[in-house]
Formats: sequence, C-alpha cells, structure tokens
Amino acid sequence: MIRLLTRLALISSLVFMPLLHAEDSEYLDTFWEDLVPEGAIQPKEYSLEELHNLGAIIEEQTDPTVGRAVVTELAGQKVKLPAYIIPLDTDAKTTRQFLLVPFFGACIHVPPPPPNQIVYGTSKKGLDNQLFDALWVYGTMGIETISSELAESGYTMRVDRVEIMELEDY
Repeated sequence: MIRLLTRLALISSLVFMPLLHAEDSEYLDTFWEDLVPEGAIQPKEYSLEELHNLGAIIEEQTDPTVGRAVVTELAGQKVKLPAYIIPLDTDAKTTRQFLLVPFFGACIHVPPPPPNQIVYGTSKKGLDNQLFDALWVYGTMGIETISSELAESGYTMRVDRVEIMELEDY
C-alpha cells in the first residue's frame, strides 16, 4: 500500500509540477527600472544630509514632467514584480486597494517615489496584510494615473496573487 501511494505521489508530481511552472512562465519578470522608459527624466536622488531641507526638495519636485513617463507597452501585460505593499483600503486582515512600491517605507517619507515608480493595485478577494514583507506580485498591468492621499501612481495592476520573497530570491 505504501509503495502504491509513493508511486502515485511521484507520478502526480511529475505530471503537475510542469503545470505550476507553466503558470509562472506566463508572467513577464519585471523590475522597477523596467517601468521607466529609456531617456525619461527621473527625480534626483537625495542624500540623508540633503533630506534635512525638505522645502527646497519639494520645490525642485514641482516639474510636472519628472517621473511621469510610463512604458505603454506594459499595458495588458501579465507581470511578476518585486514590491512592498502600502494599504489604502484595509480591514484587520486584508487589503483590497493598495500601492505597490519599490522599497520599504516609500510614501511614508516625503517626497514619495515618482508616479512611474508606484503601482496602484487592486485585489477582488483581498490580500493578507503583509506590510513588512518583500513580495513577488503577479498581475495584469494597466496605464492610468491614480491619485491617493499618499501618492500618485502611473500604473495600475489587477493582482492575481502574491508570494513572500525568499532570501535566495535577492
């Protein structure tokens, strides 16, 4: 009996494992730099010393073209993106509307990343509140500017699923 169960487990893993990897292969590995068109003007990165003068930084950030260019070819693409989640619409256990950002703490600090480095995400069934975890986010990208109380995003994503990043993923 054990031998039969072992054989069934082996056969089923040989049959179903390729299907699991096939599902992942339909998503384009995408990274934050892929969301910035070649030649696009991006905001200056500031040192910790420069961040003490936030008034001057905010004044510099008023150019409406900086950080807004998007890669229109991503519209409708299924992508896999590394991200952190900033919840917008949440309850004690799940969030349905959120911002996807490239680093922990983004949008809490001033200024937030530029719109082409923020993705407005939605999930019909909701995601577990995973505020401190680096995640792989799988979903379909859209191009749309959405303003929230925290930041403005240049992209949208209908999220299919998320996975916690493992140390070896870095």
